[in-house]
Amino acid sequence: MTDEIQLRTCTPQDIPNVLALWERAAATHGYPDTAAAVAVRLQRDPQLFVLAVVAAPSANAPAPSTNATSEAIVGSLMGAWDGWRGYMYRMAIVPELRRNGLATRLVHEVERRLAAIGATRIHAHVVTDSPGAPDFWAALGYAPQTTIADYAKTLG
Repeated sequence: MTDEIQLRTCTPQDIPNVLALWERAAATHGYPDTAAAVAVRLQRDPQLFVLAVVAAPSANAPAPSTNATSEAIVGSLMGAWDGWRGYMYRMAIVPELRRNGLATRLVHEVERRLAAIGATRIHAHVVTDSPGAPDFWAALGYAPQTTIADYAKTLG
C-alpha cells in the first residue's frame, strides 16, 4: 500500500482532516491546535507542510480522514523556515501504516524543500516520550541538543 501513497502540499481545505489525523495519530501533545492556528501557519511557507495521501480508501485501506477529492490523509509533517534555520513539527502517521518508511519519506521531502529555500541546519521538535520517536530521529541523523533547551509559553 505504501507505494500508492503520494506526498503533496497541505491546503486550507485539508485542515479539518489534518486535525483529525493528528488526533487519531496521538500527535496532539498537551496543547491541541485549532483550525484557525493551522490556517495561519499555511499562510507562511505553505510548501513546507507536507501530507501523505492515498486514493479513496478501499475496504482494506485505512480511512482516517477523506477530503472532497476522494483521498485519505495518512501522514503529515509540518516544516517551517525562519530565514536562518529550518524546523519540523507534528510528524503524524496513521497507526496501521507506521514502521514502513512513510515517516522517513516525509522527513526527506521536507528536508529537500527546506534545502531548496536555503536551510543548512534543521531542527526537529520531537516528543521524546512518544514510542520510538527518539530512535527514529536518531536513525535519520538528528541528535538531541544537550546545550539548548526548548522553552515554551502559551499566550492568551
